[in-house]
Order: sequence, then C-alpha cells, then structure tokens
Amino acid sequence: MRAITLHSYGPPENLHLDEYPDPVPRPGEVRLAVHAAGVHFMETALRRGQRVGPHPAPPLPAVLGGEVAGVVDMLGPGVDATWLGRRVVASTGGYASLAVASEGLGQGGRESCVWVRGGDLVWARVGA
Repeated sequence: MRAITLHSYGPPENLHLDEYPDPVPRPGEVRLAVHAAGVHFMETALRRGQRVGPHPAPPLPAVLGGEVAGVVDMLGPGVDATWLGRRVVASTGGYASLAVASEGLGQGGRESCVWVRGGDLVWARVGA
C-alpha cells in the first residue's frame, strides 16, 4: 500500500509518499480501499511536533490521519460477508491507500456519497 509518511517534524514538505506491506484484517476487522481521508487542523500541529490536548506528537516515522471513507475490500475471519463491497466511513487509518477497522467501527456511507467529502463524514456523524 502507499501512505503519506512524516519522517521529521515540520512543514508539509516533510511528508513523503512511501510503500508499505498491505495490511491484513484480523478476526472481527475489515480492510478498506480508501477513497478519501479527512485532514484536520490537529494533524497539522502534530506534524509540527506539537502536543494537541491529550495527543502527544507521534513517534517518527508516522502516518498521520484518523478518518477515512472507502469500500470494504477484504474481511477478517468471522466477519459477515455482507460487509464486502460496502461503502463505509471509519475512525481509523490515515493518509494511506488501505486501512483496517474493527467491523463495528465502520459506519455505512450513502451510495450517493461524494468521495472527496467522505472523510468529513466521521466527525459530522459524531457531532450530529
């Protein structure tokens, strides 16, 4: 999988596209082919190495981000087959092409969902 990785704290230029092994879901998890990832102000502070409330700066190297929207493309053992192909948004993953989430954490996305806005859905649902 490809992911945007922070190798040193500082400006956006410190983010680089890297290759990683594809994640494999464990029992009770699903893997998402990510179509959109949320980008939040908090992540810009973390990228600069700043603590944000209870969140310390991440150890490096790090893949930032925590909200994704995508399609379930692989199931872990014990996950109901109806999850496969489902559009979901989840509080997991980051700036990567693939993400793994617990089956219960993924929330159904509308079939009419516009992917570039999909990353906004996780916190929009929490706040609703």
